[in-house]
Amino acid sequence: AGLTGCLTAAMLRRSHPELDIELWERATYPSGRFGAGQHGADLGAQVLSVIEVDSGHPNAGADGHNLKGTDLCAAWEDVQLMVSQGWLRRAPEEQLADTEERMKYQGLWAHFWCLHGFSWLLQQLAASAELRLRRVERVKTTDLTVQLWATERRSGQLRDEVHSKADLVILAVPAPEVLRLAPELPAALRAALRQIRYDGRVAVALTLEHATYPAVRAAFAGAAEVSLDLGDTPHEDVHLVAWQNIKRGPVAHGDPMQLVVHSTCGAEWQGPTEALKAVSGFCGLPLAQLEGLVMSSKVIDWKICQMAQPLESIPTNLRLP
Repeated sequence: AGLTGCLTAAMLRRSHPELDIELWERATYPSGRFGAGQHGADLGAQVLSVIEVDSGHPNAGADGHNLKGTDLCAAWEDVQLMVSQGWLRRAPEEQLADTEERMKYQGLWAHFWCLHGFSWLLQQLAASAELRLRRVERVKTTDLTVQLWATERRSGQLRDEVHSKADLVILAVPAPEVLRLAPELPAALRAALRQIRYDGRVAVALTLEHATYPAVRAAFAGAAEVSLDLGDTPHEDVHLVAWQNIKRGPVAHGDPMQLVVHSTCGAEWQGPTEALKAVSGFCGLPLAQLEGLVMSSKVIDWKICQMAQPLESIPTNLRLP
C-alpha cells in the first residue's frame, strides 16, 4: 500500500465503483518507501514530482518512457486538485537539493510537498476511494487464492490464518518480491524482472528540541535540503539532509526541529549515530550537545531502495500494453 498500490486501487475504484478492493500492507499505515514517516516527517520521498503539462515546454505532456501524454495530463490534474484541497504545496525548486533521482528541468517537472507527510496523503487516497486497508504479516499466492497471516495490532500476536479469493491480485512491490510471490510467471518476464536492480540506503528521522532552531536555520540558509555528497569536500556516507519543518511554512516558537538524513548508497548504519554526526558537523553543534537534544529518532535500513536499473533500460522483447 505504497504510492503505486494506493494509486492503482484508487484508479480502479474510479473506473469500476462496484469492485470490492482491499489494500494489504505490512506497516500499520499506508507506507512503502514513498509513505514511510514519523510524526509527519518523510523518511522516504521528499517531494511528489509530476510533469507540468501546461508549462509550454516542448516535452510537457508528450508520450515517452512508456508513459502516455493523456496519463501525464491526468496526473497533473490530480495533483492540482490536491493543491486546491490543501494537501500539497509546491516546493520552490531553488530550495531543493540536487539528487540522482530528482529531475530539476525548468518548465517540465514540478515538485510538491505534503504538509502533513506523504503517509497522511496515502491515507487520504485510500479513504477517498473507500479502500479497506488490512495489515498482514505474511502473504502467499497460489493461482487465484491469496493466503494472509494477519497480526493483531493490540496484542502483536499472530491471528488465525485468513484465506481470501480474488479475481485479480496486483503486486505493487519491488521486482524481487514479485519473483518470490509469483514463481509461475512466464520465463521471459522472470528473466526481465531479474535484471531490475535497486540500491540500498539508510534513512534516519531526528526530532530535536527547539533550542537547535537557530543553528538549523543558519545551516540551511533558506534551503529545505542539502546534498552532502556533492561539492568540493563530499561526505562519504551521507547523501541528503532534509529539513521537514520548512515544508509546512514558518516555524512557530517551541516547535521541535525535524530533520531527515539519507545515507549514500551501500552505507551500513546500525542506528542514528552517523546521522547525528552529519547534523553535528553541518549545523556546527557539538555532538555531545546534539545528542542531549534528541527527542526521538527512527531508522529505516532499506535493503531495496531506489531503482538503479529500471525495466525500460533492459534489452527485452516485452512490451507494456
